[in-house]
Parts: sequence; C-alpha cells; structure tokens
Amino acid sequence: MKRNIGIFILLEYFTGKIYAGCIPAINISPAIGGDAFCSANSSMLEKPLNFIEHYDLLIFSLYILASIIVALLTIIYIRHIKSKMRTREYKLLLKYRDLFDNMPIPYLRSKVLNKGGQLDFIIIDVNNAFEKKVLPGFNIRHKNREQIEEASIGSMDRFLDVSKKVLATKETHTGEYEVNGASYTVIIRSSEEEDVVDVFFVDVTKLKNYRENLELVNYKLSIAIEAADMICWYYDIKNDLFSVKKMVAEYDSLTGKTHRRLVEDKNVPLETALMLVHTDFREQARELFRRLISGEIRRGHLEYQLSDLNIYNDKEVSWEETLAEVEYDSEGNVIALDGVFMPITEQKQLEQSLRDALTAAEEANRLKSAFLANMSHEIRTPLNAIIGFSNLLINVETEEEKQEFIGIIENNNALLLQLINDIFDLAMIDAETLDFNESRTSVNHIIDEIVTSARMRNRNKNVQFIGSKGLPQCYIVIAKHRLAQVLANLVSNSMKFTESGSITVGYEYEQKGNLLKFFVRDTGIGIPKNKMKEIFHRFTKLNTFIQGSGLGLSICEMIVHKLGGRIWVDSEIDRGTCFWFTVPYQFTE
Repeated sequence: MKRNIGIFILLEYFTGKIYAGCIPAINISPAIGGDAFCSANSSMLEKPLNFIEHYDLLIFSLYILASIIVALLTIIYIRHIKSKMRTREYKLLLKYRDLFDNMPIPYLRSKVLNKGGQLDFIIIDVNNAFEKKVLPGFNIRHKNREQIEEASIGSMDRFLDVSKKVLATKETHTGEYEVNGASYTVIIRSSEEEDVVDVFFVDVTKLKNYRENLELVNYKLSIAIEAADMICWYYDIKNDLFSVKKMVAEYDSLTGKTHRRLVEDKNVPLETALMLVHTDFREQARELFRRLISGEIRRGHLEYQLSDLNIYNDKEVSWEETLAEVEYDSEGNVIALDGVFMPITEQKQLEQSLRDALTAAEEANRLKSAFLANMSHEIRTPLNAIIGFSNLLINVETEEEKQEFIGIIENNNALLLQLINDIFDLAMIDAETLDFNESRTSVNHIIDEIVTSARMRNRNKNVQFIGSKGLPQCYIVIAKHRLAQVLANLVSNSMKFTESGSITVGYEYEQKGNLLKFFVRDTGIGIPKNKMKEIFHRFTKLNTFIQGSGLGLSICEMIVHKLGGRIWVDSEIDRGTCFWFTVPYQFTE
C-alpha cells in the first residue's frame, strides 16, 4: 500500500512538471480515489500554476513589444514637435527679419570682440532704415572699428566704451550722438546673444531744433519780462491759491548756459492778494476776477493804484496794470487764471505830466490870446499918444506946454521900444539864440548905472532910488548885459507900483554858497500871496490898468536860470515887495 502511494506521488510530480512545461497531462489524483489518500492535515507537494505563472513568458514578450512601440511613438511625437517648433521659429525669424528690415527706426547689431586683450567690435547687421537715414550698409556692415572710423563716422571710442559697459552691467544706455550732421538719441542694450548689443537710433534733429528754437524764444521772452519788470501770477480757482511767480536765472554746469525759469514765490488766497490793491480800485479788481471766473469774459485787464506800497524806485505813488486770461479743462470748465503784473508808475506819471503840459499849453494859449488882445491895446496906446501929441506939437503956443508934449512922446516911445524888446527877447530865449557873452565886470559899477538910469527916467518926485553895495569892490565874470537887463526890468516893475517911498537896488555876498545875492526892494503896494506864484508866468499882469506886456518878470526868470541862479519874491500888501535872485560868484581881481 505504501509503495502504491509512492508511485502515485511520483506520477503526480512528473505530471505537474509536464503541466508546468505546457505539455497536456491527465491529473490522475482523482482516479486513485480523490481524497482517499489525503487526510485533513495533509498538504500537496506540488501546487498547480496560475494564469500569470503559466503565461509569464508571453506576458513579458508583450510588455517588451509595447515598450518599444511607446518609445517609437514618443520619438515620433518629439520629432514632430521639434519640427513644428523649427517651423514656428523659422516663421518668427522671417517675421523678425521683416520687422528688422522694415522697422522705421534705424537699428544695428554689434558684437564686441576681445583680441588678445585688445577690444574691438564688428557690425553684424543693419536694417533698411539705418541705410536710408544714417549710413549706407556697405560702409558699416561686417566691418570693424578701424574700417568704420576710416569711412566717415570718426572716432568710435565712446561707442566701444559704452558697449563694454552695457555688456558688463546689463543696463540700457541712452545718450545723444551726432552722426553726419544729424542728432540721434542712441539706445544701446545687451542682446540675448553673447557679447552682442542692440543699438537703436532715434532721430531727434527736428526735436532738437524745436527745443533750441523754444529755448531761444523763452530766452527772449524772459528778457522781455525782465526788461518790462513784469511779474507772472497764477490763480488756482478750486484751491483758492493765488501764486506769484518770479523769473530766476540758473546756471547749467553741463551745458555752460544760463537758463531762466519761473519760480513760485508766494501762495495766498485771492482776497489776501487783493489787499495790495488800493481801496479806490479794489472793487473793480474783484469785479474783473468775478467775470473771469464765471466765464463771462476770457481776457481782461485793469490799471490800479497799489495800497500804501513804495516798491518802485521809492516813489510815493505806485501803479500796476494786470493782464489776465482764463484757463480751461478738457470739458471747457474754467479751472484757473493766468496773468502778469506790469508796473506802470512811470507811465502814469508821464500821463500826468502830459495832462499838466496840455493844461499848461491850453493856459498858455489862453494867455497868448489874452496877450495878443492886450498887445493890441499896449501898442495902440503909445502909438496913439505919439501920433496925437506929435500933431498937437505943431500948434503948441507955450514952451512949457511944448516940453510937456515932448516928454509924453518920449515916454511913449520908451514904452513901445520896451514892449518890442521884450517880445524879441522872449522869442530869442525860446529859440535859445539869446547871447550870453561873458566878460570881467564890476558889480558896483552896474549898480551905479542902474540907479542913475532909473533916476533919469523917474517922473515921480516922491520916489527915491538907492544903491546898496555889499562889497567895497566886486568883480565877476558874467554876461554883463543880461545881469543889467534883469536889474533894469525889476526896477521898472517896482517903479510902476511904487507911488512914494524908495526903491533900493543892491547885492549881498553869501559866503555859504559862494553866491552874489541881488535884490530890488520897493515900498509899493505889494503882491497878494495867492498871486506870488503866478507873477513869473508869461503874459501875467496883476493890474491891467498899468501899462506893460506882462513879459518882464518871465524874461528875468529865464535869464537868471541861464546865469546859473534862481529868483524869488517876498512881499506884503501895502508894505512893499523885494525881488531876490542869485548868481554864482567867481572871484576875480
């Protein structure tokens, strides 16, 4: 029995091996009784193979085949992707080349070379814009520094230094260069390629010319602003800030030029700024700003007096004119006001002078008309006397009456002659043709002559003529005839208004100013205080009933001024008048 069991075990072993070797075999275990030989605690020595163990070689072969197929597909896919990428890169390169060639900005690519420690560069390529606007391509393409410098551009040291710096720092450089007479803003940046820089040229020739023209215009404008002493201002309506701007000159060390620009000086509210306007004009200024801010007007100006300021050449009254213009935003709303202040004090003073001159001219014209009317009377009066008494002189009966008539005729002859002389002197003074021939003159002798002449002409026995000499001897260099003319006119004027008393002619020496101070003092009727400023005006007569042209004192004043002195008068009603005038004293022996 034990031997049979052993035989079956061997058969089972060999049949299992055959099965494992994929050879069909018959399992005889059931044939021998199934579990007849197996107990519950027994185990089989050889277990049957499962599916994987049975087909492991086939599965491994299929795995290898699938791996090969996947690898091939992957290779095919990668090649396809690379092909597409190369196609895309090619298309991009074509686009880049097209962009490179048709770019409106001149462009070049340069490579920096290091030949044994010696730096050099070579121009790789340039675009069409560079060839058209900067240099022809054959002059620069594929050429090194030495060849380019020999062509026409000149020294390339700066370009090489900048390119080296850009490659080292990877920072873009921007600078201005002159090439063939044109100005370019050159941008140099590091390329993706090793030791290669991209260079862009922006033509700024027109912009530079515009800038230079603008600087010239601004310079001339600044000169005009300074010459006109104008001050610019700006009013921000929203923030209620009134800014005053002044022109400031600044020196630019890089260009060596002086530039002028406006700098804000003060920021105050509008109402504070208006406090500088005189109260008489402040409301007009407010109204001007109101109309500008409301958009009622676009431009406006106002002349006004400043309030208690003394800022223009220390003049008591200061005037300004402001010019203003509205500033709009994009929607047409008023947002600010621009303007200037211009000092017009001198203009106002000139206007006042012109008004005064016009008033004086009108007054002179009126006086001239009155003078002509008076002259007709003054001329007719002595002429009538001369003609009338000359006719009467034929029929005179007594010698006494004859002498009286002759005296009247001579007196009227003198009046007429004096009138004509005054008119001639006035005309010559206006034309500046009156002669002032200087000579060495004795002042005491002139005083004696004036007194003697006055005594001879005097018809009033109640008036005494006195000569007063300030020095025992006095000699000066002066226009003797003009000095005597002034004294004679003043004496003649005193004789008209002095009925009794004395008329004194003399001089004093004033050591303080080294002057000779002449005077003609009378005891006549005097001059009212309100008329004392008018007596030296032309054609002025205080008493129209007394003969005279009204020119004598005016002529005296002009002659004294020509002699280098001044003239004035002291007077009291019913007590007399004293005329004074001075001349410079130059001592001479």
